[in-house]
Amino acid sequence: MTPDLYDTEHSFLEFASSQGFAISEPLKPDGKIHRFRLESDRHGEKSGAYCVWPEGKNYDGKPHGWVQDHHEGGEKRFWQFYSRDNPPPREKPTDEERAAARTRREAEQRQEAELRSEVLKSAWNAYQAARSIEEAPDHPYLPAKHVTPRGGFPFGGQWCAACVSAA
Repeated sequence: MTPDLYDTEHSFLEFASSQGFAISEPLKPDGKIHRFRLESDRHGEKSGAYCVWPEGKNYDGKPHGWVQDHHEGGEKRFWQFYSRDNPPPREKPTDEERAAARTRREAEQRQEAELRSEVLKSAWNAYQAARSIEEAPDHPYLPAKHVTPRGGFPFGGQWCAACVSAA
């Protein structure tokens, strides 16, 4: 979600002010370079510059821009609009955060392995308890479907279709 123009302008002007730039003229967030007068400028001089992309430089909906002072070497100070929908990038995790994440991941992997093991044991026990089709030719499924047994095992109360043939 792209923020409205008022929020973008307000956020950029706050950023510029925090960097020591007082932009007194109306802001033009159009993706073009604009010059403005600094407090230290002589009459008619405009040593400050800014550029704001309200839709994002690549139209990604993330407003950003920069501001600079040509008196102090012209170093650009970059700004990006952050909000709940567009949070700032996270810093690298600390060793403690990595260790906690590793411990959490290992616990989840152990839990998944235990669950997988239980499911496999349950399937194996059901397979071991199954009777061959020759031992149960009177199973109600067979006459209901008009089939004769050819060998195989029932699983979950149903006979495998490949293990029976049509009568």
